[in-house]
Amino acid sequence: MLMSNKAVKKILIKTTYDMIGDQGITNVTIRKVAAKTGYSSAALYRHFENFDHLLTYACIGYLEPYVEDFKYFKRLSNNSLEIAIQMWANIARSSFFTPEIFAQLFIGPYRDQVYQIIKDYYYIFDMDVFNVGEVSQLMLQMGELFFENENYIKHSSTKYTEEQIKILSDLTVYTYCGMLGTLMKKEYKVAEIEKMVDSFQASLKYLYS
Repeated sequence: MLMSNKAVKKILIKTTYDMIGDQGITNVTIRKVAAKTGYSSAALYRHFENFDHLLTYACIGYLEPYVEDFKYFKRLSNNSLEIAIQMWANIARSSFFTPEIFAQLFIGPYRDQVYQIIKDYYYIFDMDVFNVGEVSQLMLQMGELFFENENYIKHSSTKYTEEQIKILSDLTVYTYCGMLGTLMKKEYKVAEIEKMVDSFQASLKYLYS
């Protein structure tokens, strides 16, 4: 019996996700995924544009453990700017310890499609992203934050002009991506990473003050 395209994509994504956890994202290859699943490399390319495309889908699963803090922060304040700062800090705290995975999501070749990929991910895994609950909504917001950060700033204060809002938003994304790139260049101690997280959050509070 032939499997549906969605079923095959689900197998490929789940297998790649597991291999990333076991071997590290830099050690996962298309040949290893093909050998593990029993599908040929050609079959993979029928379901994904390329291997980076598959890796990005597989990395979506690694957002799930980090949304609990999002839920807490959203209940803590009604101020969208405070929420944005806390959300960015949470992303930093999560991603700075696993920079390769988050770099694939947010500075990789499919960074501009993360929001849509998250929605498609839920479709593939048979979950209605608009009804499944708060976790999926918050995962969407993580992807959306990179593209809708200006809205968080705009809704929180009237003291910024449109131009200033764009500058603040761009600086936030550039700072985050720069720090993520730095962390990928060598191995840092836990205390050093924690210090970078604190510095990033402090810089946001300074920028948005």
